Amino acid sequence: MDINRKSYDTSKTFDIERGRLLREAKQELNKLSVNLNNVNQNLQTLNSIAMGLSEPSNLWHAFHVALKPEPEETIIKDGVTGEPMDTR
Repeated sequence: MDINRKSYDTSKTFDIERGRLLREAKQELNKLSVNLNNVNQNLQTLNSIAMGLSEPSNLWHAFHVALKPEPEETIIKDGVTGEPMDTR
């Protein structure tokens, strides 16, 4: 009878510990779900902000392209002779 009692106690302890661990895992998974939802919401907010900056970005890009010098103007010339300088 003593063996059956030990087996019952071990089984009962196992069930109690398993139940505690399952509850803890469930709580942590719920926290994870809440945090992932927050991350998703923040990414959506960031995406909407970025979409709002698309038009000004395109405007600044067009401005930059309009002011970009022509390729022949990019050669550095010597102030005295007007010859291209060796910039190495």
